[in-house]
Amino acid sequence: MVCVLFNVGDSWYAVRGADVAEIVPQVRCAPVTKAPAFVHGIFRCRGLDVPVLDVSAMLGRPPCRDCLSTRTILVRQDDRHGQPRLLGLLAEKVLETVDIPETSLNTAVIRTPETMFLGKVFQGPHGVVQCLRVTELLPAAARTLLFPDDDAEGAA
Repeated sequence: MVCVLFNVGDSWYAVRGADVAEIVPQVRCAPVTKAPAFVHGIFRCRGLDVPVLDVSAMLGRPPCRDCLSTRTILVRQDDRHGQPRLLGLLAEKVLETVDIPETSLNTAVIRTPETMFLGKVFQGPHGVVQCLRVTELLPAAARTLLFPDDDAEGAA
């Protein structure tokens, strides 16, 4: 399994390559009013509005820094109706990929209801790496906020 590695503080995380649509340089985002603190903003990409999450803030750390290695990882994410959308993950030190055998993945020891997006772990080149479960990144309320229905404006 190919994974894209990135850094949060002194910890390493990964996203499965199969979930990644594209990696782009850090982009300027417009803020999303009344969004959770981990929502960095939204930007236009090829005519689509793409919400961007700050992975560092999701993990309870300070927001991502503006570094040369800070990137927006575009992942495939279904909206609440199961339609495919793009979701950006703002992360630092997005510098490399690794190819690891599925048999190298171990179940994470601790997960809380707030961190259900954290998946299995493996030994990577910089130490232990924890995988993100892309399908679990957004709680239902955040999914509704970031992927609103196009026809909701006329609903009563």
